[in-house]
Parts: sequence; C-alpha cells; structure tokens
Amino acid sequence: MAISYEIVDDITHADIAFRAYGDTLNELFISAALALLSVMLENPESVQPAVRKTIILEHAERDLLLYHFLQELIFYKDSEFLLLKPASLIIVEGEPCQLHGTLAGERIDRERHAFSVDVKAVTMHRLSVERTGRKWRALVVLDV
Repeated sequence: MAISYEIVDDITHADIAFRAYGDTLNELFISAALALLSVMLENPESVQPAVRKTIILEHAERDLLLYHFLQELIFYKDSEFLLLKPASLIIVEGEPCQLHGTLAGERIDRERHAFSVDVKAVTMHRLSVERTGRKWRALVVLDV
C-alpha cells in the first residue's frame, strides 16, 4: 500500500495545502483523510477506533468526490465531535464515481487529542485529483 502525503508550503499563505498520493484511488482517498487528520492534530495516531460510521457518496468528478469525502470528515468533527479516519474504502469508478466506506474513530478528548488548527472546510482552490503514470495524486487546500 502506497499511502502518503506531504504538506505544501508554497500554495497558500492563509490556508494549509497538502498533496496526497496512492497507488490506487482508494489509497489516494485514505492518504488525503490521514493528511486532513494530521493537519488538525499534533498526534493523529492517538485516535482510537471506538466508533464506526458508514458513508456512501457519489459524484461525477473524482476531485469533487474527494472534496465531499473530506467535507464529511470535517462535518463529523464539527457536528458530532468525532475524529474519524477510513477503516475501509471502496471507490467505484463510473458515471457517477461512488465511494462506499467505513470510518472509525472517537469523540474528541481535549486531554488526549492535541489540536494544531481547526480546519473549517476544504476549498475548491486548486483542488485536483489526477493519475500520473501508475500513481494517483491529489492537491487539497484547507480553510483554517
């Protein structure tokens, strides 16, 4: 599994940007979710899989599917105080692209979860999902 991401400093000044990578589209989305969690928390590894949520999303465009997926993670943080990461994801390409997944995590515990920044939203600024050779790459800018 080639899940990886990096914070990108030269994209924006007021927000935070990252690039996510994966050998498959599934891995790319997992990388992006882990990047989002690592932007929010100093210790993302502290999130335990105590709660599970099932999600089903679809969109005609891959980049907008990623946008809605990451927004869903932010929504759960803000509405139910849950920090979640993918336990399993399946992305089915087609018209539209579909995402079926299980998210696992736990309620925010300020004594265990050290927040770096509060991510408000995913922006559309320079959002992209593309295949480069045999790998997938995404660029995401977060409003903080």
